[in-house]
Amino acid sequence: MAVKNALGRRDSGRDCWRAYACAVKYLRELRSLRWLVVCALFLGIISGFSSGFAMPILLKYLVRRIFDSPGTSIKAVAFYCSLPVILIGIRSMSGFFATCIVAQIGQDVVRSIREKIFH
Repeated sequence: MAVKNALGRRDSGRDCWRAYACAVKYLRELRSLRWLVVCALFLGIISGFSSGFAMPILLKYLVRRIFDSPGTSIKAVAFYCSLPVILIGIRSMSGFFATCIVAQIGQDVVRSIREKIFH
């Protein structure tokens, strides 16, 4: 079944395979950067986990722990209140370093493609 593309022309499945083959050709440039890709993925997963999953569960636990238990000491409340700040710091740092690593990967791939084209 043919589908219209952005230009209004009818595309067949062959065009999708051509685009895939072109993308695979450029993905070969990532072989030398394998560890940077793994680090960026790992840091991205940590950043996503800490913001999307850990923060709601932590806040649910902290609200119950602070307000439901009578006689909570000031030190315990200060410790419980510092946990979200620590989690936000972890999320921020992992997101920052993941972004930096992805930018470095992009620069290295573009540099290697330019070297292959112009040398």
